[in-house]
Amino acid sequence: MEKIDINQVAEAYKNSMRRLFILDYEGTLISSAGTSPPSVMEGVNELLFSLTGTPANRVVVISNQTKDHLAELFNYLPLTLAAENGGFFRILRDQWQAMNNGSLVWKNPVLHALSILAMRYKGSAVEQKHFSLIWNYDSVRTRIPPEELQQFQAPLRSLAKKYGLRLHESDHSIEFTVPEVNKGKFAANWVGTHGEFDFILAIGDDSTDEDLFEAVGRDYYTIRVGLSSNSAARYYLDDQSYVIPFLKGLINRSVL
Repeated sequence: MEKIDINQVAEAYKNSMRRLFILDYEGTLISSAGTSPPSVMEGVNELLFSLTGTPANRVVVISNQTKDHLAELFNYLPLTLAAENGGFFRILRDQWQAMNNGSLVWKNPVLHALSILAMRYKGSAVEQKHFSLIWNYDSVRTRIPPEELQQFQAPLRSLAKKYGLRLHESDHSIEFTVPEVNKGKFAANWVGTHGEFDFILAIGDDSTDEDLFEAVGRDYYTIRVGLSSNSAARYYLDDQSYVIPFLKGLINRSVL
């Protein structure tokens, strides 16, 4: 991975005719830790206003949030929203489309397993979405010994394998997702139906964004937030605090 050079990107941006931005929300546009203060959201909104205000730009905000919550955040902006990591998307207000209509028979047994963990570790919680189930233990992770985490990781992995699910593990959550629904499949489908772009920038911060980087490919600007030795992204930014300044700087340099 190379550290991204803003001058190089700005030059390519300035010389392009049709541009696509695919921007991960949690952990990228905002911090993944809790609710962002109003000042942070003002910075995000200012950036998105600038990007969408240029006719040559198409902007996609992709998130693991539900479609209702994502619409509540960005309903006023002329951009494409992709909820539940691309499981649902909308171009026009209130006109959501589903990317997959497969079986959800796996949800009850997975919900049962995660609910047991939530009861065992008071303060953690299970978040239910249409295409995924998440056990969030961020608020209690300091109280869970590493050996206990290891004990139940193996059964959860077996459960994922039994139902053909993907398991995303981090230091604050465990998420079961439908493999047919991911950011890469969304990007491939969306780009394939919206014409040719001579500039594409995709940025994200965690394992769910690796599918996106692979789908976009290394001929474009795929950027991982945080250096990783095994990422499919071509470039990286040091951490989330650099994302908004980088994107704003890209716009400002391109008009000089």
